[in-house]
Amino acid sequence: MSSSCCDACGMSADAYDESLSDGSGLPESWFVRRIEKREYALCDCCGSLRQFKGGISPYLSQALGLDMDARCELGEVVNIREVRTKRGERRARRNRG
Repeated sequence: MSSSCCDACGMSADAYDESLSDGSGLPESWFVRRIEKREYALCDCCGSLRQFKGGISPYLSQALGLDMDARCELGEVVNIREVRTKRGERRARRNRG
């Protein structure tokens, strides 16, 4: 895991004008994902849940040099912004009446 750039696309963490998270030293919108028992620092695009729907996306698998059957442990590391967005979406669906 590199702390200065996205392990998938190479985007520099310095390009983000936002505060750094306390634990990882990465921008708050970035993710640390555990895939095949290894941690990867991923930018907001590469670490998004969209890249993991139905398994790890072909783009991400190729960029990280993973096998197509690699598994991600999504439950361990969570981006708080993503959790808040999901909660808001669930509330909106319930309130449609």
